[in-house]
Amino acid sequence: MKRTRNTFAILTALLALMLLSTCDHTKDGQGETGTFTINLGGTSRAAFPPKEDGNTDPLAPSEAELRFEVIFTEVGSSTVRSFSFNGGQNASGRIAVGTYVVTMNIRFIAGNTPYAQGVAVNNPITITSGTNEIEVLVYNPAGALPPVIHIQPKSAGYDFEATAAALTVEAESLDGTITGYQWYSNTTNSNTGGNSLGTASGADTASFTPDIFIYTAMSMYYYVEITNTRTSDGQTKTVTSNTAQISIVSAPVIVEYTPSGGTMTARPFLNLGTALTSITEAGDYTVRIRETPPVPLITFTGAAIRNITLRPEPTTSQVTVEFSANGNLITVPSDVKLTLERGITLQGHTGNTGPVVLVNSGGELVMMNGSKIIGNTNGATGGIGGGGVRVMGGTFNMEGGEISENTAAEGGGVSVESSGTFNMWNDALITKNIASSSSPGVGGGGVRLTGAIFNMHGGEITNNEANISAGGVSLRSSSTFTMHNGLISGNEAIGDVGGGVYLNGNSANTFFIMHGGEISGNKAPTAGGGLSMSEGNFRKEPDSPSVTSGIITGSNGPNPNSVVGSVERGHAVYVSTGATFRRNTTVTETQNLYWDGTAATPPENWVD
Repeated sequence: MKRTRNTFAILTALLALMLLSTCDHTKDGQGETGTFTINLGGTSRAAFPPKEDGNTDPLAPSEAELRFEVIFTEVGSSTVRSFSFNGGQNASGRIAVGTYVVTMNIRFIAGNTPYAQGVAVNNPITITSGTNEIEVLVYNPAGALPPVIHIQPKSAGYDFEATAAALTVEAESLDGTITGYQWYSNTTNSNTGGNSLGTASGADTASFTPDIFIYTAMSMYYYVEITNTRTSDGQTKTVTSNTAQISIVSAPVIVEYTPSGGTMTARPFLNLGTALTSITEAGDYTVRIRETPPVPLITFTGAAIRNITLRPEPTTSQVTVEFSANGNLITVPSDVKLTLERGITLQGHTGNTGPVVLVNSGGELVMMNGSKIIGNTNGATGGIGGGGVRVMGGTFNMEGGEISENTAAEGGGVSVESSGTFNMWNDALITKNIASSSSPGVGGGGVRLTGAIFNMHGGEITNNEANISAGGVSLRSSSTFTMHNGLISGNEAIGDVGGGVYLNGNSANTFFIMHGGEISGNKAPTAGGGLSMSEGNFRKEPDSPSVTSGIITGSNGPNPNSVVGSVERGHAVYVSTGATFRRNTTVTETQNLYWDGTAATPPENWVD
């Protein structure tokens, strides 16, 4: 059977239909009559329903296949008159003057199968004695037609700090009027099961502006439901648009989260403070930082095991994180491992009352090559040390990076206390830090140990200073410092003893064990340019017979340690009463080793 996409051909043909028959269901009166003409011109071009079920393309049958029955029901009476026209006949006739409700049935000629219906646009219609044109709207009796979407909402990407453009949709009603829009958001690419957005930001109009500042993911999906209301009888039909993906292509801070055994998700943030305090669930987190305003004090809450890595975005860039408050700027609690990758700098400030990073028992801090902790002054009193890092029972693994230009009463760079552990490797650098205390016997410009463990496998502790003692490393109260490799050089105890290393702890439980490395070029005004021992135990033990147990230079070697005061007492090593000393340095001059107030001759096996 012939089918055509030109549905306007039906409209034009109906205007030229020839009268086939007139059937009167009541007696003709002798009253005045008028001429009527049926006009389908007001019908939308796609208003005719599909010819076959399931065919959504609005193709209409050929006009020659159809029969049109126009029904006039007189208002206020039971009079009904009907006129039938076959396709190709004139759709006009005469009827008594009066007021009528005009409807239409459309059937296939073959088999008399119902096809569609129609209704006069301006019912009721008043017929006068002249010529009366009646505009009829054709519709599908099975229900209102779905709106046709001409323009779908479009996907887009934005920086998290930008304002998104409006999503728009354009739709047409085929048999009535578009009477409603409702936008939805969804976390998956689906136009079902989303969250209705109500009326905010135009969510009930054809144009809606998404608020990307509230995103909890890097992408959201949006779609709109459009409602058509049929003019003839008020029936409605809703159609759903495609989804539009609105993505965050960049943000000041992005947190990537991977739960144990799960899939990684990402979330944007405007600043690092909000990002870090959001991390409460167990899993692995990578915090990508492009930029951030100064952040408040950061304390991770919750008891979940979390591995958190701070990384610049892009990875080749440098990002400096500053802080807007005083205290422990970042606190790493139990069950949290915090890693600083290359390009991350944590910048403290003068007038602070805590370290840049505090590592509590069970927590762990890791610094990688290219990371930095700098520029902090910890003005806290009462033995609270650590200008850069304070380890209180936790673990600090310095695999690289730099801790510099920090100040504290003790442990200008790093303070390790309460059974904490500090491991140092590779190219790690602790430099230009200051221990400012004026109390005798305390200091540690680079590192202070109090009841703690320090394993130095590499790296450098250089150019630090203490106001009184221990320009480089201070050991007190049952601590153990094991030096496998690395360099302690250029440090200075300005007021007293121990330019490089100072032992001032319980003689039975405080140990400095030197397996390798070098202590050179350090200064003290009173005694022990390289190493000064008031209490504790020092021994040099090579890791194996084939390697040296390290070097502590004297005044006659390259880059010598030195005592710069008027009394030269142990340029290399000064041993006071109560200290235990076994095997020493490579030097031979007696003034380089000063033992219990007396210059001493090196024992056998001095050179190792």
